[in-house]
Parts: sequence; structure tokens; C-alpha cells
Amino acid sequence: MSQEKAAFTEKKFVVTLIFVTSLFLMWGVLHSMSDVLNKHFQNVLNLSISQSGLIQFSVFGAYFIMSIPAGIFMKKYGYKSGVILGLVLFAAGLFLFVPAANAASFTFFRIALFIVGCGMATLETVAHPFAAALGDQRKSDLRVNFAQTFNAVGTIIGPTIGAFFLLSGDTVKSTDLTSVKTLYVAIGIVVLLIAVVFAFLKIPALVDPHASTSSDDPEALNVDVAPQKVCFNTATLFGPVQRNF
Repeated sequence: MSQEKAAFTEKKFVVTLIFVTSLFLMWGVLHSMSDVLNKHFQNVLNLSISQSGLIQFSVFGAYFIMSIPAGIFMKKYGYKSGVILGLVLFAAGLFLFVPAANAASFTFFRIALFIVGCGMATLETVAHPFAAALGDQRKSDLRVNFAQTFNAVGTIIGPTIGAFFLLSGDTVKSTDLTSVKTLYVAIGIVVLLIAVVFAFLKIPALVDPHASTSSDDPEALNVDVAPQKVCFNTATLFGPVQRNF
């Protein structure tokens, strides 16, 4: 079977691929809004630049801590459960912005951001191999690259959204965090709705790309045809993923 005959994906996977691609867009938006939030906290909470820099530390510290547990969870419970876990953590962290804003506590905000980061780390760990598995493995790299283009779109529109809601009303010595609550609760509701829809989404059975049978076309499988070439990915780290949908 030639490379030209391999389809980008199959019809049965289209809806699932759209949902998975939306995850790339979503965390791109939230990542890029961190810098805007950083500036807003400097203005409203009277933080120094070094203090507000702890925003990024909270988010990426969550990546350091959560990535491997997320991979283990994905291996045991499957892609769908991994996505739902990531979305629930994501939404929970966003909703915690409300009590954090009411308390005007930067420490509370950092806890909320850490939980958001755990959700994003889980989604990133799951979404890449999930997108790769939605069709012929010879096109897996194209599907991942396609999904990643929407992540780039998210990083473009995120600062615009953040600046409109967070910075447009900034005034010197203002302590009003209403815009933070409004924006992040709205995003949290969207994330939670996606989680609910995804929970009821029927995902077609996925064939383990690292296993083959005598009836399979070897060119269509993601197998190691060059043992001397070392590739690091989630599958090599955690092994085959359980398909528990």
C-alpha cells in the first residue's frame, strides 16, 4: 500500500479528531494569556515583576509534576478518560479564580494556576498520541501537525482576548478583580461543557498502532523499522495504551 493511498483520517474518526484538535486550541489560548494575567496582577495586586513571574513557575511546575502521572493514567484507563481528567482539572483550576479573586490572594491564584497547569499537562500528554491514533499511522505525523496549527492559532488570539478583558479597565492602584473572575469562569464553563460532551462522545475502537497481525499492511502500522534510530515519545515511555472507552 503506497503512501499516496493513505487517508488523512477515516470518516468514523472525524468528529473525535475535531474535539481533540479543539484541545490544542484551548491550551494555546490559556498559555498565551499568562503574560497578560502577569501584567494585570502587577497593576491590580501591586506585585513586582519577580513576584508576578511566579505565575509561569506555577503553571510549568505543574507540567513537571503532572506529565508522568498523566501518562501512567492514560496507559491504564485510555485516551478518553485521560482527556476527561485533564478537562476536569482544567475547569476546577479556572473556577478557583473566583475565591482567589474574592480574597485578592496571589498565593490562592498560584494554587489555582497550578491546578490549571495540571489539567493542561494532562491534556498535552494525552492529545498528541490520541490525534496520532485516529487513522492510518502513515499519516499520524500529519494529524498531529494539523492539530498543532490550532495551538498556534490559540497563542495568537489568547493575548488579544486577555488584553480586552483584563487590561482595558486597568487603573493605577485599582484592586478590582471582577474582570479576572468573569473571564476565567466563562472559560471554565466552556471547558466543563466540552468535558461533558466528550464524556458522551462515542469513540470508535482504535487499533494499537504498536501491534500487528498477519492481515495488517505493515506499511500502515507504526512499527520500528529502524531499530538503530531512537525516538522518544509517550508510547515508548509508558508502553501501549489501554483502549477503555
